Amino acid sequence: VDIDGNIITQNNLEKFRDLVILIGDDAPQNAHEMILTLQAEPDIYQNIESMKFISGRRWDLVLKNETVVKLGEDNISLAISTLKNMHEENRILDKSLEFIDLRDLSKITVKTKLGKNLELSDTSRQENLI
Repeated sequence: VDIDGNIITQNNLEKFRDLVILIGDDAPQNAHEMILTLQAEPDIYQNIESMKFISGRRWDLVLKNETVVKLGEDNISLAISTLKNMHEENRILDKSLEFIDLRDLSKITVKTKLGKNLELSDTSRQENLI
């Protein structure tokens, strides 16, 4: 899609393989601001495979390692900054996770994939893990 959310082409998509895939009703029309927010954090943006627009209100980011990052309706920049800090401190985007739930920043939840352990250097975050 272009910057206004219009579909450019559906053919010869190989040349666009490095772009984020948009999923969901009205995702192309609502993605511009979200993509700009993510591009401001290159370490986060380069890990994103797709963005799902959920119920016309919020986004889930699906990372290249299949971890889902659940974002809330508000405070997107703060949530992305929190994710960046978690990655800088603990390389969280490199871990085998099912999801990172940032919908409520006062209670961040991280769920590992079955049989995987998660170790974080910041023990204050560990009380919110499942």
